Amino acid sequence: ARMIFTALFDSAVADGYIRTNPCRNKTARPHKGAEGTHRELTPEEDALLFAVDHPLRPAVMLMRYAGLRRGEALAINAARDIDFAKKEIYVRRAVTYTSNQPIVKKPKTDAGARTVPLFDVLCAELNGIDGYIAKSKQHNGIMSESAFRSAWASYLNAVECHINGYTQKRWYGNTRADKAVIESGGTLPPWKTFDVRPHDLRHSFCTMLRDAGVDMHLTMEWMGHGDEKMILKIYDHVNEERRKNAVKPVEKIMHGGQNGGQTKNDTSKNL
Repeated sequence: ARMIFTALFDSAVADGYIRTNPCRNKTARPHKGAEGTHRELTPEEDALLFAVDHPLRPAVMLMRYAGLRRGEALAINAARDIDFAKKEIYVRRAVTYTSNQPIVKKPKTDAGARTVPLFDVLCAELNGIDGYIAKSKQHNGIMSESAFRSAWASYLNAVECHINGYTQKRWYGNTRADKAVIESGGTLPPWKTFDVRPHDLRHSFCTMLRDAGVDMHLTMEWMGHGDEKMILKIYDHVNEERRKNAVKPVEKIMHGGQNGGQTKNDTSKNL
């Protein structure tokens, strides 16, 4: 029976229905569901992305304002993959890891190889960079997985220090001012955190496109998806701002303003 179930799950993994075979992987966990666990950033969090000057910031911006996956962003070489004159980003490679070692491959699907617009905010951020956007002194300039994790933790720490008004988190509570507060019987405010994950940036990019009214086919193309199901289930949130913006054009059509028909006031006169 175990052999049969193992073979069935192997087939399901190969066909893309599941990610791991629970018969082979002791650490396998259930799928997280159709809605996923990632989210779009708030406007306040978006502003904080620009608040600190950090070596990883260009890669962070690439994930946020081009919707690239982590591996795709780490594989981008500015001289090779970005045309600043045409304002285009060419996604043709992605970094995967085996025992912490980076391996550069083609995107995992045909749709993953794509061209993404280089928006102005990203153009200003990346202009002047030579070589890989996320630089490393090892592995021919490509970050190892542990190096990226360390850089990401450092970036989050830098943002949190900015939010809380400190230079380093580990000194929180140890400055003269902090000690004076504690010695006087007071308490320090809770440390404000910046809880953002790399894939949240890609999530926010897709939501931004849909809020801006970008055509679904273009959204699919820029996100690197072969169909719209993933976008509709995982990425495409209907927020309050989109609800408000959707009402106005519908009302305009109802009142005839768009096609030159009667307005509300014209109708009331006829009545």
